[in-house]
Amino acid sequence: MSKFKISIVDDHKMFLNGLEAILKNFPDIQIIGTYSSPSLLLDDLKEKCPDLLITDISMPDINGIELMNKAKNICPKIKTMILSMHSEASMVKTILKEQPDGYLLKNTDQNELLIAITSIKSGNKYYSPGIQTILIDDIQGVKETNSSIIPVLSPREKEVLELIAKEYTTQEIANELYLSPNTVETYRQNLLRKLDAKNSAGIVAKAFQLGLL
Repeated sequence: MSKFKISIVDDHKMFLNGLEAILKNFPDIQIIGTYSSPSLLLDDLKEKCPDLLITDISMPDINGIELMNKAKNICPKIKTMILSMHSEASMVKTILKEQPDGYLLKNTDQNELLIAITSIKSGNKYYSPGIQTILIDDIQGVKETNSSIIPVLSPREKEVLELIAKEYTTQEIANELYLSPNTVETYRQNLLRKLDAKNSAGIVAKAFQLGLL
């Protein structure tokens, strides 16, 4: 039996590498491409079409919805899965209008990810229980309660966070933002404290969990 071919697009390199490492553990799955930019994927689709495209929504050059549509124009049989931290009801409904084959939040676990891929491979759609809960709460008028526990980050802290997620070193962040390395380290310590993390990997993981990335 041929393997289920998957391509992944996410502009956060740490998350991209982590997802690739997880999927490589499944013997019937073959990762044929990982991309930090949607445009790089679109170039490759002219040569090879995966069975499934897994993509984030918020990316610098092309958003995930536009990417899905462009990918289907090149590879009509391609299936699509959204893997995103966007949990706002308005965004969820916008995404579902595009009828992706799968939609999971980035805080999903490995088992659910495999269930989703297996379901899509079998010709079904899979939307995680978290997505369904968001829609039900929206219909019932339930207000979001998590906003009070999401830390408030300054604009500069957000910039540092995004660069940490892209695996920039302290010196590279300093060069990018025209700051001293000591100042960058101060911002990093602020992020550790606000996100209750122990290291840079923890900062990124918690930021994804809270929808800050």
